[in-house]
Amino acid sequence: ESWSDRRERFEPFPDWLADGVEVSEPTALFYALAASSLDKVGDRIELPILSDDELILVEAVVGGREEIEVDYLRTSSAGEEAVRGRVSALRVELGGRRMDPRSTTANLEFMGMRGKIEIFLDPETRAPLQVSGRVPVAGRAHARVRRLTLKDEPPIGRSLQ
Repeated sequence: ESWSDRRERFEPFPDWLADGVEVSEPTALFYALAASSLDKVGDRIELPILSDDELILVEAVVGGREEIEVDYLRTSSAGEEAVRGRVSALRVELGGRRMDPRSTTANLEFMGMRGKIEIFLDPETRAPLQVSGRVPVAGRAHARVRRLTLKDEPPIGRSLQ
């Protein structure tokens, strides 16, 4: 209520969207990747999201493992630990298409990035360590984790396929 630009509205999903399709918001992709069984090259999941008033079917495909540089603080019930160095991360490539059959646009935008978007997951915790993509005007960019807080509960069970 204290936000100055707050508004509510209701827009029903379009008639062309199939019954029973569960739509989420873009950051749910992080949870879906962590809970998924993505492990080997070619493994994939799809997630319908609502972004900028557009329904987009995001496809996440494992492209392999890649060494990336990390430097973050990991907190758990055991305490805090600085994690620095190189990690062999699971590289997940994002693609997407607008679900509206009348749409002629096909570009996916995630975290302000466009084009070839990649999320690098920690092989142990499945946490996103880095998101890479092209930012308009600025060029190729990398968003890296600086702090990671682990919960004591085990992962949901990697039930997403």
